[in-house]
Amino acid sequence: MALWKKNVALLIVVILIVLGALERKNIYKIFRKEKVKSSIPMDHSSVTEIKNIGRPISITKDKDGNFYTCDFSGHNVKILDSNFSLIKQIGKDVKGSNPGEFNVPHAVDFDAAGNFYVTDYANKRIQKFSPSGEFLSIINFERALAGPATAYFDKNYNLYISDFDSNSLIKSTKDGKLLGWIGAKIDGTLTDGWELSGSPAQSAEPGGFYKLHSAKFSDDGIMYVIDSHNNRVQRFSEDGKFMGWIGAKEDGLLTNGWEMTGKAISTDVPGGFNIPVAMDFINGEEIAILEYGNPRIQKFSKDGKFLGWYGGTQDSKVTDGWQITGLPREGTDVGAFKNAYDLKVYGNKVYVADTGNYRLQIIDFHP
Repeated sequence: MALWKKNVALLIVVILIVLGALERKNIYKIFRKEKVKSSIPMDHSSVTEIKNIGRPISITKDKDGNFYTCDFSGHNVKILDSNFSLIKQIGKDVKGSNPGEFNVPHAVDFDAAGNFYVTDYANKRIQKFSPSGEFLSIINFERALAGPATAYFDKNYNLYISDFDSNSLIKSTKDGKLLGWIGAKIDGTLTDGWELSGSPAQSAEPGGFYKLHSAKFSDDGIMYVIDSHNNRVQRFSEDGKFMGWIGAKEDGLLTNGWEMTGKAISTDVPGGFNIPVAMDFINGEEIAILEYGNPRIQKFSKDGKFLGWYGGTQDSKVTDGWQITGLPREGTDVGAFKNAYDLKVYGNKVYVADTGNYRLQIIDFHP
């Protein structure tokens, strides 16, 4: 009996040692993560496609239910009604630099009065229009823009400009007064909050950027930044302080929450990214992230845990709701994507500017 007890005790010690080793290598964390994943209730989905609206690179909805798309190839902004019929087109079908003309317009957002602001990427400017679409002004920013991808307002109507070509996020009033910028500095250090002076630089260090594409605020005041060419999503406090990143790590493992150190790598494995470009919030609790390099949408909890992905599958089908495993497939069939650039969530529906397929897709997730 004493020998039996001794053998059991020895076995327990061995098990504890093995589990400790696995924990140190993050292997046990992966097993535990997979167990959590498999218990997630899955949604089902139905998809509607909208064609014949040019080559949309963005999609935004106003308070009246009209939609605004930036046409990547047509260099114009289209205002569409709730049935996606054309109300008005702003800009010619060729690139231009005069007021009211565009050269690769990229995104639209609205101020409290309903005026809308268009990031005019290749013209390195942001233009302001009235609610009826009349040109009002070119915003004279105190800090020159190098190539703005998107510009979105927070709840106080401060403007956050993802300046793609300067690798910096700029905070400004809607009239152009500089409130600060964040990113890496040319001396190799990182900002620790909004700075009013200095020059930005490309960086893969946490808190730095390489071709950032979008920044959005959650209801609890956390700012999420799509750091596209660093293949990660970062988050910051309202005062511009770094709070972590998610994606694939250099050792090949995936983050399982917001990491404060390390660098990201490109991957097609679910939970990692290949050029993420846009994001929005689902019911205020989850994050939908669209990738350009991987033709899919991924969903994460706000604490940075992977919850599933949506898109075309390797067996020439489309996921029916959020899928946990498998790799995405580029395609032209409804529900698959090709070089998609923008994503917005309105109600239970996810709207995707499926740029490479010259269409919008509306995905309705339901139990």
